[in-house]
Amino acid sequence: DLISGFIENNNINVIHAHPFLSLLPAFLVSAKTHVPMVITLHGPVSLKSSIGFGNLHDKLLRAVILPYVNQVFCVSEEVKALAKLYVKEENVTILRNTVSLSLFKTARMKNDGPWALISRLDSDKIEGIMQFILMAEKVGINSIHLFGDGHERASLERFVSGKIKRMSIEFKGVCNNLNEALTEGYFGIAGMGRVVLEGAA
Repeated sequence: DLISGFIENNNINVIHAHPFLSLLPAFLVSAKTHVPMVITLHGPVSLKSSIGFGNLHDKLLRAVILPYVNQVFCVSEEVKALAKLYVKEENVTILRNTVSLSLFKTARMKNDGPWALISRLDSDKIEGIMQFILMAEKVGINSIHLFGDGHERASLERFVSGKIKRMSIEFKGVCNNLNEALTEGYFGIAGMGRVVLEGAA
């Protein structure tokens, strides 16, 4: 009722929802208010049960919510191919991630500098982070600065202390000015998804 009232009082004419748990309430409010709803799917994990919300969530998303919405935006061809299993093709559009080139200035690479590893530290990302750290030590990277935080930080710290013998890893935590922090002094930037785009920028 609170969200429905907000929509009515502010003359909102479209509901734009994002995974994960906001999709169901957005769907219910859209159905109640008859305001059109669109969804952005940010990656394959947006459609998979591996995120941990259970089979009921996945079934509702695939069988009820996705067929209901007016438009589904996907960040890549891969995500679009998955979405088309549940949504009419004419209702699926690719909307790629973008990066502001005016915000991310060209960085000065330092040949002997550390690598910057950027990620939230949660169950979606932790396995990939661990694999990168293991491979980094194997290929001779000397130092990593890890920007980001999350509920898996403690397990990652235990992993590093138990598995990494030679390489230095600094946990930098949350950084709200990465565009400035990464300007100089790093040899490389590692991450998943949007981080790769920002690193390239």
